[in-house]
Formats: sequence, structure tokens, C-alpha cells
Amino acid sequence: MQISSAEEAKRDAWVQAGQMVYDAAKRSVGKVADAEGPFVQLRSRDGIAWDAERENLSPAVSVNELAAAAQLDPSAFEL
Repeated sequence: MQISSAEEAKRDAWVQAGQMVYDAAKRSVGKVADAEGPFVQLRSRDGIAWDAERENLSPAVSVNELAAAAQLDPSAFEL
């Protein structure tokens, strides 16, 4: 099944430059440097860049957001 350009644009609209995302294929979080074309260019906190497939990306969330959603104490996640 082929998806239309409009459907593809809608699916990928949430990926924007500067956003933090989780790459499930690499199991890493990165900041979106460029989000045009079939791949998204990401950069880790220590400056390592890589290309990720859009289908492997999801919005990154913080420990505080996870704790709030689960009504947990965020200090339980401290290392």
C-alpha cells in the first residue's frame, strides 16, 4: 500500500529541528538537526551525529514526565 504525500507529511509533522527524540533502532536519544527527506539527522549530547529512519523515532520524555504520568517520585530514578 502506497501512502500519499499528504499522509506522509501528516505522519512526520511532529519531527522538528531542535526536538529531542528517541531512536528505537539505536536505543539512543538525540536532538533533531535536520528533518527533511526520508531520514532524520540526529546529534547526541556529546556531538555524535547519525541518520535515523523516521519510523524508528518517538518523542523523548524526561524522567520527570514519566514519574508524573505514573505518579512516582522522580528521585527513585536517580543513579
